[in-house]
Amino acid sequence: MKNLHIKTEQKTSIINSIGVFSASLFVVAAATYILNPTVGTFADDSSTVQVNVNIDSVIALSSSADELNLSANVNSFVSDSINVDVTTNSQYGYTLTIEDRDADSSMIHINSAVSDKLTSEFAGAKTSEQMADNTWGFSLDGTDYYYVPVSGNPAALKRTASTTSSSYDRTAVSFGAKVGPTLTAGTYTDTVQFTAYVNGLDGNPEDGTTPGNLGVVPYNPCKDAAYVSNGILTDPRDGKTYTVKALKDNQCWMTQNLAIVDAELTSANSNLPDGVTFTIPASSTDNFSPSNHNAAYLQAEPGYGALYSWYTATAGWGTTDVTSGNSPQDICPFGWRMPTGGPNGEYMKLMTDYYPGESYADPRPFANELGYVLSGSIDYGYLSAQGSRGFYWTSTAYSANNANFFYISGSNINPNNDYAKYYGYSVRCVAEKE
Repeated sequence: MKNLHIKTEQKTSIINSIGVFSASLFVVAAATYILNPTVGTFADDSSTVQVNVNIDSVIALSSSADELNLSANVNSFVSDSINVDVTTNSQYGYTLTIEDRDADSSMIHINSAVSDKLTSEFAGAKTSEQMADNTWGFSLDGTDYYYVPVSGNPAALKRTASTTSSSYDRTAVSFGAKVGPTLTAGTYTDTVQFTAYVNGLDGNPEDGTTPGNLGVVPYNPCKDAAYVSNGILTDPRDGKTYTVKALKDNQCWMTQNLAIVDAELTSANSNLPDGVTFTIPASSTDNFSPSNHNAAYLQAEPGYGALYSWYTATAGWGTTDVTSGNSPQDICPFGWRMPTGGPNGEYMKLMTDYYPGESYADPRPFANELGYVLSGSIDYGYLSAQGSRGFYWTSTAYSANNANFFYISGSNINPNNDYAKYYGYSVRCVAEKE
């Protein structure tokens, strides 16, 4: 028996007191005219006061339970629901959102020694029959389930346009899980957070939050990327696996270095035009020379991947005859490609997305987010700078002898560099967009 334990948290935004009093005073004084000092002359004076009472918008949220316990057997789907009640006096209504409490929306076993988990990673709406084994999600109608977005990327469940018509406005939210035959028995748990925001005049939350479309979780480009399942890319050409992640540029990137060597590539399994084949040589430090020879070296250190000459990284396209432009082919798996370089390339955009208005001085947040490692380089057969610098080819040619690359060290990042095409650098791949 698997026990699935979902905790819920409630949060309200823009809670203010009622009855803030302010008064605007408009004093109108009548002019007094003194004529002759005639007995009985009448003169008067008066004033008016305009009184305003400002009632601030308030909102309150509660749920019918703060824990939801589901019990499931193997090869079964189980679900249950809770009610989320919102009350507001806002004339523009409210927005209710859902998100995971942290950056991982998986249900984790309460015994940390158990690595099994139920993920919440799938695209679009799924019925209970369509959901993959060992996944879970939420539903507004008990039929179509959506994945639970991670913290900071909330999905909107409801948006109203006026005050609540009764003492509260209720939304029923179901949670369902599909349990496969191999999931370790025990209790799996995660916590989701509901938040209610007062709307502004434009109908959006007053605090500037921009939740996803109502009832639809924002699109994650890794969900439908080729050969990806549960955040893992399996390269069908050699069976090696790589972690992938949707980044701030709304593209799906490999977060580990490509490591394929000694392989025959075709248009059926690689990013090559029809009829084109290319052979990645066996691992060796030889041929990294100005002749642009085909060269690849698989490093022994875990996670460092392989180093390739630019000729090899572009599957034979990047010779000295190429002086500009982006390679139309490379050694990435089918449906994937090398990112572009240069001042307008994808590496530069990625930097500005992660470091808006900054000079990329501290690489640690970026390196941690994208899994970049300091895998070094090769030239003239010598491996150097391992553990201190990382060099990553782009698909962009700079000149006859140089190509653009991305650079990272322990203290600096530079997304727009160029150097000799015969050097051995690392390769990351980005998924082709739909």
